[in-house]
Amino acid sequence: MLRRSMVLACVVAIAASSQAVAVEMDFSGMIRFRPEFRNNDDFNSNADDYVDAVSQRMLLNLKATIDPKLEVGVGLQDTRVWGQTCNACTSVNDYDPDGGPGDAMGGETGVARNPLASDSGTDLYELWFLAKDFAGLPMNLKMGRQQLAYGDQRLIGNLGWKDQARTFDAFKTEWLVGDHKIDLFWSKINETEEVNLRGLTPKDFQTSKKKDENLYGVYAVFALGGDPWKNALDLYYLGWEEGNTELNVQTYGFRLNGGVAGIDYTGEFVWQGGDWAKGVAQEANALAVKAGYTIASFWKTRIGAEYDFGSGDDDPANGAHKTFVFPFHTNHAFYGLQDFFSWGNMRAIGASLKTVPVDGPVTVQVDYWKFELAEAHDQWLTVVGTAPRVHVNANPSDSTDAGQEWDLTVTYGYSPNLKLSGGYSLFFPGTAAKERSGGSDNAEWGYLMTLLTF
Repeated sequence: MLRRSMVLACVVAIAASSQAVAVEMDFSGMIRFRPEFRNNDDFNSNADDYVDAVSQRMLLNLKATIDPKLEVGVGLQDTRVWGQTCNACTSVNDYDPDGGPGDAMGGETGVARNPLASDSGTDLYELWFLAKDFAGLPMNLKMGRQQLAYGDQRLIGNLGWKDQARTFDAFKTEWLVGDHKIDLFWSKINETEEVNLRGLTPKDFQTSKKKDENLYGVYAVFALGGDPWKNALDLYYLGWEEGNTELNVQTYGFRLNGGVAGIDYTGEFVWQGGDWAKGVAQEANALAVKAGYTIASFWKTRIGAEYDFGSGDDDPANGAHKTFVFPFHTNHAFYGLQDFFSWGNMRAIGASLKTVPVDGPVTVQVDYWKFELAEAHDQWLTVVGTAPRVHVNANPSDSTDAGQEWDLTVTYGYSPNLKLSGGYSLFFPGTAAKERSGGSDNAEWGYLMTLLTF
């Protein structure tokens, strides 16, 4: 309740300031509902793991232009699952006993949170100010809780598919030089207070202190060439450190994208160094290449292909961690819509067909994926890139054949502000998936989403 009051106070304060000065107000937002189901994630139909839920997300944004050089923005986000009032329930004992008939999925006291559900609640999604041409320099200064999204968002993104979308408490400068742009940013991911909870002696307490987690970097976008080619080269450096584990991963990469005469392309290569843990070096890399051709005819149609690779670890005991991991991405748009993979320990070949029949309000897209593990004995990473979705049995597989996936997505534009979309996906497990899980049944996922923006 206190958190919601603070958020509302921020909105009221900004609105009140408009009474003192001539402030231009810009109000926007979204309302989204998404029924969704998953089945056979463990590839074993004998084990009943079918889940479904209806989730919703509401986002209200208010931007105030105080003067031509100064803007303030605030965003209020509310996420919840129909029939559930518990916040972040993870077990049958984790629920709100005062929540009434909607304590958990199904409305039954003590029922665990549905695996499809995001944490429920209302929170401050964004709160920032932007100072343009700061100190007379070709630089914009932005501070506060804000979105960070770069490139295709394979490494840093706002995670818009998830109901609890991602923002960063960050400091950012935007340097503008002609058509080029260079961002420098620093974000506090986790703040750990140094509290002596166990009554340790001062000497022992010093060694028990936990350290913070930070994300920082430089991301430059250079415009290349002119018409008819429209190309851009991204060069970046990203630092991710978590002091308590002595993780200090340094990520370097470039991305080239552009297009001409109906052809579009993107190529991105990333290399990681630094430390994964004390005495363990980080030595990983990743690659993504995609291209497509759009036929601008009566039926506008794009045919595309893609290849993705994220390194895996062939020997976890050699003092080097070779699995590519960077958990700040927006992965749902890549590597299959069922989210079985992240950009680590994987190889994927994809093909897509996207068409707009008779130039109408409906868009149909079909995607096919063939997946392999880069290293057979490394973990099969989830979409968040931190743990195996398919658990390794006592006898791990020597195969890298992970499986194949088909995705169908249909979108209907009712109006410029209201879109309806639905999708259905089938995953056919390969040898590695069958041997690791002990099952051989297909996994399926589907959704129907209503999105209103204003």
